[in-house]
Amino acid sequence: MHQRLDVIDQFRGFALCGLPFVNMMIFFQGKFVYTDEVLNAWLERSVVILMEGRFISIFSFLFGLSFFLFFDRKKVLVDVVSIRYAKRLSILVLLG
Repeated sequence: MHQRLDVIDQFRGFALCGLPFVNMMIFFQGKFVYTDEVLNAWLERSVVILMEGRFISIFSFLFGLSFFLFFDRKKVLVDVVSIRYAKRLSILVLLG
């Protein structure tokens, strides 16, 4: 039995903590509640530069890395891995 890599879990937690902020920007269509347009524009750019590119890319990279590690650790059981991989992706498609 292989141990989990704590660093990957920590990065995944970091990315998951930042994703709600990015999603709120999408839900509010990039507009904050402030009436000052300059402040709104500055906050929007700050969120895009500091959060959106970072958190989404970290989370996406770790998602792919997790599947790579899943396949790498289970090289011997190719058929079982393929079935599990298909099940996991099917669940993700249903959730998405």
